[in-house]
Amino acid sequence: AGKPPATKRQKSQGGDTGGRDNRGVTAKEPPRKAATVVGAVGGSKPDEVRRGVLTVSTIESDKLMQTAARVWQRKAGEAPGAWEEKVATDIYSAELGGGRRSPTLQRVQLLEISQYLEQYLWPHFSAADSSATHVLSIVMMVNEKFREGVDAWTPFHASHAAHPEKFASFFRRVMAVKSERALTVCEKTAHLIFLIHVFQSLEDEMVRAVALPLVSLPLWANLSPGRLTLELSKNAQLEKHWRYLQKKEAKAAKAAAKEGGAPHVPLRERPEAVWLPALVDEFLKTCEGALGGTGGTGVPGVARGGRGGR
Repeated sequence: AGKPPATKRQKSQGGDTGGRDNRGVTAKEPPRKAATVVGAVGGSKPDEVRRGVLTVSTIESDKLMQTAARVWQRKAGEAPGAWEEKVATDIYSAELGGGRRSPTLQRVQLLEISQYLEQYLWPHFSAADSSATHVLSIVMMVNEKFREGVDAWTPFHASHAAHPEKFASFFRRVMAVKSERALTVCEKTAHLIFLIHVFQSLEDEMVRAVALPLVSLPLWANLSPGRLTLELSKNAQLEKHWRYLQKKEAKAAKAAAKEGGAPHVPLRERPEAVWLPALVDEFLKTCEGALGGTGGTGVPGVARGGRGGR
């Protein structure tokens, strides 16, 4: 037997209206596919670029690339363009985050494509005159090269033969940049990532020459006397090197006093002895500020000791 004809009430609740079945239960609609977002970047046509993807047309039409062509891009053998501090400051603020945020991936990629580091930042770097913004811009561009998996130290090697002290002077500025002005959390993060890349590149002779002294024997000068004696007693060869270092220091101090020139700086006050402990202290202090109430280590119940307790 066939089904009885539907009543008016059943028709009003059924599939004819698309809302309910004949029992008054709302029918589920099939899930809708998410719309594909296609947008234009830098004036390009919508069908040429999807969000986050660079194309030839977006690169050529971008104002940043136009600035690069005007200010720093040169053919091989040509002298670099004149330095404009305002250009570097504006790029740092608009394209590299300005310390307020991390650089936008697409913008820093454009800077890498334009050879911002090779043709502008590094040729014009001066240890005496370059600003902290200039130093941090180099740091961020090196980080981008590592992110892309390309050789980040090649631009520095290109000038190393003619100016062997330039990279060392740059690294000293990187070490001291925190004392030049207060850094934001984003800048501290970029700074730390750069240092990680440095210490992961010790196979490079140029990098090794500036990095190894910071993790060598002078670092032990800030251990407490008791801890130093304990550690040296475990390694006779290390104790021998330490005694030699102490004799060398005593001789240098005596010579400085005799000559009457610049006073001798004690080993425990030099950058190779204090820089890394200070960096660790700052890192722990930042963790403390982020987590709160953890005794200075970022770990509840674990207190941070003073310098003499290391």
